[in-house]
Amino acid sequence: MKKKIQVIICILTVLLAAAFTGCGTRLSRANADTGKAAVNAVDQFLDGNLSATSALNTLESCYDSVTDEDGSNSTYLRACISNASTAVFEHAIVQTSGMDYGDANVVDKRNDLAEFLGMAKR
Repeated sequence: MKKKIQVIICILTVLLAAAFTGCGTRLSRANADTGKAAVNAVDQFLDGNLSATSALNTLESCYDSVTDEDGSNSTYLRACISNASTAVFEHAIVQTSGMDYGDANVVDKRNDLAEFLGMAKR
């Protein structure tokens, strides 16, 4: 139940941030670098070079490293990192259960974060 509430809060945060985020996203260098590190962690996970636990630890560190900025950019960056983290977690749980529905959700959340940062989609 607690996880469902966190996911709902995450979705609402993303929707609110998207409503207030205009074109021409500007982030501080530090936040942009933090976002890129998060994308890199998800990429390493998808490529099989990083375990889910390591990827989640890196994403948590990235989330905690985002500094507040004027506007909603830092909030949206945190939401994107949180969504990617949730997708990695869910994917790892499904794989552990013996079923594998693919990594499309992880790729989608990674691409949302990459697009926000102006990086290439996967």
